[in-house]
Amino acid sequence: MRGQIVKVCAAETPVAVVVGTTLAAVATALAAVTQHASLSKLVTDAPMVVPWSRVFGTVAIRAVVAVPTASGATWRATRRRAIEAADIRE
Repeated sequence: MRGQIVKVCAAETPVAVVVGTTLAAVATALAAVTQHASLSKLVTDAPMVVPWSRVFGTVAIRAVVAVPTASGATWRATRRRAIEAADIRE
């Protein structure tokens, strides 16, 4: 049972990384478009450069760090029975 819970957590963690990355990308894109529009009014040729290798590297590092961290936390949290974790006494 405990192993199954850890596997589910390990499978859900990349989904959380993808959702977080997507939300961050949308927010960053909106900010970049706004800044580009503002700079285009001041400078005639304002280039817009995206360092894709750094973006993908950051996402990969997030996934590599998040999966073992979440799995380890889940493993540690499930080492006791649920009734003991809730600290319920009769």
